[in-house]
Order: sequence, then structure tokens, then C-alpha cells
Amino acid sequence: MLRGKYDPFAVNDIFAGRILLIAFQSVMLAGIIILLLWKKILKEQKQERIILKSILIGSTVFASMFFKENALIFIPFLLCITFLNKKNNSLKAGLISILTFCLLVFLSGCLYYYFTNDFFFRVKQIQTADYPNPCNYNTIQGNELLARLTYGVWTDFIVESFYPVILASVMILLRMIFDKNYNIRNDQWVIYFIILVILGLYFPFSFSSYQPLCFKARHFLFLLPLGVTISTSFLEDAWKNKRVLWLFIITSAILLAVCVVTTGEKWYWMMYGFLFLYFTLQKILAQNTLLYKLRYIMFAATLWIYMPYHLFFINSNWFKDIQSLAKKLDGNFFYFPEHDNMMHWELLHGFNGNFHSYNLEKEPFKVFVPYYEKLDTVSFNTGWFIVNKVYTERSANFLNKIDSLQQIHYFSKQISIGDMSAFFISNPSQLSYVKTIIVSDIKVFR
Repeated sequence: MLRGKYDPFAVNDIFAGRILLIAFQSVMLAGIIILLLWKKILKEQKQERIILKSILIGSTVFASMFFKENALIFIPFLLCITFLNKKNNSLKAGLISILTFCLLVFLSGCLYYYFTNDFFFRVKQIQTADYPNPCNYNTIQGNELLARLTYGVWTDFIVESFYPVILASVMILLRMIFDKNYNIRNDQWVIYFIILVILGLYFPFSFSSYQPLCFKARHFLFLLPLGVTISTSFLEDAWKNKRVLWLFIITSAILLAVCVVTTGEKWYWMMYGFLFLYFTLQKILAQNTLLYKLRYIMFAATLWIYMPYHLFFINSNWFKDIQSLAKKLDGNFFYFPEHDNMMHWELLHGFNGNFHSYNLEKEPFKVFVPYYEKLDTVSFNTGWFIVNKVYTERSANFLNKIDSLQQIHYFSKQISIGDMSAFFISNPSQLSYVKTIIVSDIKVFR
């Protein structure tokens, strides 16, 4: 868009949240389609319909790969459920689905070869787009990968409204241990859910090193449909079987305790407390009371309150602030600690070539670098260093360092409007020092 410089697919660009969400939702939709088609295949009698539905499954996986590469997880999933259900057409369906996917990948490679003279163009494109970020465990020192493989994902699930997934996961474990009447072998959806959870947690997505899916909950949206299905089924069991209701109470208590221990978000403490209270009330209330009869509405209302946390507590008028700041700053040269806010700034100025914006990161996302204006290393230009304190990929440590410089009046001029601050860089040593702070910083997702 607009001279080819604005990339809406950047992590925090104005439209990126919606675009990324659409991509992850497309993978979730693909998962729903695959499960529904597979369920029909297992009951299908006509061979031509089995073949057609199997081809549709392979085509669905391939098509979803264009939205997000983590759709690749459905291929090992299909392999697992193919050999799990050796009867009822599953072997034939699984083989046709995977062969269809492989054929479409081959044809896609041929198409890339025709236009780029490189059959593996897309693979190389993904590899060269590698850059330091919290989900690139190859570039992060310490125990980040161990945390990701153990508790990291589940912690993020707790604070990202992934309640159906964590509820279903804990309930499955408790029912397997304490419910003698429950046989997991008879619950096909639970088996599929367990397979997807294991693959999502541990399946590698890199040829060069071990790279599992990013710990952020949005990468696991494909778990939500099965999580909702299983949680709903268990809830129905709870109204008929008081033992299952006790397990819901225990599960809620466990989730509340884990939430208190792992997060400092008192909103979520309150919400998990409400859910614990809800299931406890269902145990106490008589079936002829009004509250018991309204149990579904009460549960839905509680879950709805769970979600709008970000509307009330992680909210900022930063974009209005950046608009106001743009009207107050003079000069044509501007420096930024990350790509995203630089793009916001250029968008506000209509990508006017008279305004010069520079990303001071050492290793920005490689896809964007060819579009950057190169920093003049020969002659220095005074300009404004602009920091967004809320909508940023910089760490809290970086923001604290900038605040300390602001307090000692390191910069000759500084303007702050709301969550936006601008600092006037008047000499090369200041610019060099700011770049050093940025280089030593690590990116975080906010």
C-alpha cells in the first residue's frame, strides 16, 4: 500500500491485529472442517464420497497453509488418527488426504519454480525471514525453551481467555484418574483433543533446529473447537452425575490456585474465583430453585465477563497521542526503536518523501529492510527519537532507561503527550547511545 512502504502484516501495525487474527481463525476453521469431514468419512458407505471427502480434507490443509504455516500440524494429526481408527475407512481416507496435500504442495512448488526459478522459494522465504523474537528459541539464551515445553503455554492460556481448553484438559486428567465410569477409549473427541494438544506443544516447525509453536495462545486457536465440545459434553455429564460436578469444583480450585501463583492479574483471580463459586453453587442449590434453572445463562454470563479485560485494563489512547505529537514536532528526521511505530508515523504523514524515518534496531524483520531508508553514516541529521510506552515491542528495562535519561535531561528538548514521548537528538553521540540501548534490549510481545 502507498508506495509499497507500508506493510500491514507487521506484528503491531494498525491493521495487523485483525489480519493476524483472521489468519489464526482460518486455521481454526480448517480444523473444524477437517474434523467434520473425518467424522462423516467414518460413517460413510459409498466409496466415491469417501474419496471426495478425503480430497477435501487434503485440500483444506493445503489452503490453510496460505494463511498460517502452523496448519501443517494437521498432517501429523491425520497420520495419528488414521492409524488410531484402523477400521471404518480411516486408512484409505488418511492416505488419500495426505497424498492430496503432498500433490498440491508439489504443484505449488512447480508454480514457484515457473515464476522464480526456485522450487523451494517459499521454504527459503520462511527461513530467511527468521529474526530474534521471544518465539525464536534458537536465539534466546537461558531456559526459555524449557519453560515453553512445560508451563509457559498453559500460563498464557490462563490470561488469554482460553478457558475451554484448560478446563477440558484438567477435566480429562481428573476423569481418567477419579471417574471409574469414564472410559477415554469411548470418547473419540477427547482422543483427538489429546493428540492435537501433544502435537501443538511439541511438534517441531523448523528444519534447522527444534522450534515448537510460539507460546502465545493465538497460535493454538485450533484447540478451541474441541475444547468447547468436550467442556460442553462434560457439563452435561455434571448435571446427571454429582461425581463429575465435584471434579468441576476441584478443577476450578486448581485453576484458581495456578492463576494466583503464576499471574499478578487480579482480574483473572476474580474470574477464576467466580467460576469456582459457580460450580460450588451448583452443588449446593436444589434443582427446583431459580438459580439452578438459570445455570446455563449464569455460566455464559460468567465466561463473557472473563473476556473484556483488555477493553478496560489494557487500553490506551496512544494513537490519538501520536497524532497530537505529530502536530507539535518540527523537523523532517525521526528515529524509532522498532518497526511498528515507525510505520504508524509514516502513515500519519502519508508516506511523504520529505519526512525521513529510521528504525534503529540492529536486526529488524528481514522482509522490511529493503524498504527502509538507509541511515546516513557520513553526515548526521538532528531529529526526534519517538517512543511509544504502551504499544511497543521494547522491554520494560528499555523504557526504564529512557525514563532515567528523561529525568536527568539528557536530551535538550523532550515532549510527552499521554503514552507518547519524543526526545530531540542533537548530536551523533546521543544517537549512538540510543542505538546501543536498543541493541542491548530484547523484544517482548505486549
